[in-house]
Amino acid sequence: MKFKKPSEKTVKRAALQFAAFEAGKRASRGAAGLTQRQLPTTKPEYVKGGIALLSLGLAAAYTGKNKDLVIAGCVGMASEQAGDLIDTYAAENLSRKADDGAVENFINDAMGLNGCGCNQTQYPAQAQLNASYGSKTLEAVVWNGATNGEEIIDTTYEFAGA
Repeated sequence: MKFKKPSEKTVKRAALQFAAFEAGKRASRGAAGLTQRQLPTTKPEYVKGGIALLSLGLAAAYTGKNKDLVIAGCVGMASEQAGDLIDTYAAENLSRKADDGAVENFINDAMGLNGCGCNQTQYPAQAQLNASYGSKTLEAVVWNGATNGEEIIDTTYEFAGA
C-alpha cells in the first residue's frame, strides 16, 4: 500500500464516496423494510441476502458516469444487509462469558455481543415512549433488571399509560 499527501480534490472525492456509501446503507434499510411490509411471509434473511447479492452484482456491472460513487452506494447497500445477517448469525450462534479475555472481547465487540461495543453496560431504567399501541397510547416502559455484575440475569417489564 502506498500513500501520498491528500489534495483538496481527493479529500472532496473521498467525502462524496463516503456520502454515497452511507446513502446506500440507508436506502437498503428502506428497501428491506418496504419489502418486508409488502411480502410479510418472506423470511427477513432472504430479503437481506437478496438485497446484498443484487447490490454487489450492480456494483460489479456498473460502467456509467460517476462510477466510483455508484459503486460506493451499491457496496454500502450490500454492506448494511450483509452486516445485519452476520450480526443475526453471531447473536444466535456465539456465546459470551463473563470472564472473556481481550481477544474474546474484541470478537464480541465486533459481532455486537457486548452491546454498544464500548464496554459500557447499558441498563435502561425507564424508556419514555410516545407510541401508539392499538387503541391505547403507550407512555412508558419500566425495565427492572437484576444483575450479577456482568450481565442482566432477570428482567421484568411494566407497561404504564392510558
